[in-house]
Amino acid sequence: MSDARSLLRRAKAAESEKRINHPLALYNASGQLRCAACGTTIKPHAWEGHVISKAHRTQAARLRAEEEKEQARKRKAEENVEMEEAEEGKRPRTAEPEPAPPQPESTGGLPADFFSDPSRAPVLGGDDDDDQDMSSDPIARNSTIDDEFAAFSKAVLQPALKPGAMELYESATVSAEPELVNNIPDGFPAGVTGEAEGENQQVVEETEEEKRRRLQEEERELIMDRLRDEEMAQEEADERVVRLKARLEAVKAGKAQGTTAPAPGPASGVDKKTLLKMLRGKKKPAAS
Repeated sequence: MSDARSLLRRAKAAESEKRINHPLALYNASGQLRCAACGTTIKPHAWEGHVISKAHRTQAARLRAEEEKEQARKRKAEENVEMEEAEEGKRPRTAEPEPAPPQPESTGGLPADFFSDPSRAPVLGGDDDDDQDMSSDPIARNSTIDDEFAAFSKAVLQPALKPGAMELYESATVSAEPELVNNIPDGFPAGVTGEAEGENQQVVEETEEEKRRRLQEEERELIMDRLRDEEMAQEEADERVVRLKARLEAVKAGKAQGTTAPAPGPASGVDKKTLLKMLRGKKKPAAS
């Protein structure tokens, strides 16, 4: 009893060691296989049948549709940003107001026409001129750089758009024919798919309650397997008894009619005495 149970457990453990490499296959801390799309616990030997089931294919198709919708939304947002930048580059740049010419300053706080001969007026210091040059040069340089960058962006980086292209894009709809779902889906995000081959797969912690339920389920499956084996052995023994009884009835009927007609079955070629001993469990049938 204990030997058979230990052998069955070893066989199940050896079978569970074969890890499933699939984008939707996840393992928890105890090595239990789960489906990321359906969220159910599955035996390793039943994985192939699960991935082709209708419920799994429906969940996988729903996940794929959500992923495609998210990617389409991101692409649309990026294209809208590019179109806005292109429209911004096409707008004419407003002319910057020219700086007003500097007014002649008075010397020492005196009015400009204080001296009758302007040539005799004292020369102003160079500090003010330097400050004025430093304040005006960056504006001119920035204006030149901005003009060159706008021309470069308009000629090279930003493609020409037809009038109303943005309105047509925003009002466009996308339609596609339904496609068959592959057994092994591709392109799932990392949050809902398993790790690639050769990498550590995601591990889900198992609580004490889940561990207890898992052990009870394994014990129940082991008992059911033994009951099925015993039931099959009992059915085979019953079939042998029925065949032997049919053979005995055929022998009796043949003797009553004066002939011994063999009945069909695997016990043909066995005489009556041997058949009776077989029924009583004293002797096994001789090879015919």
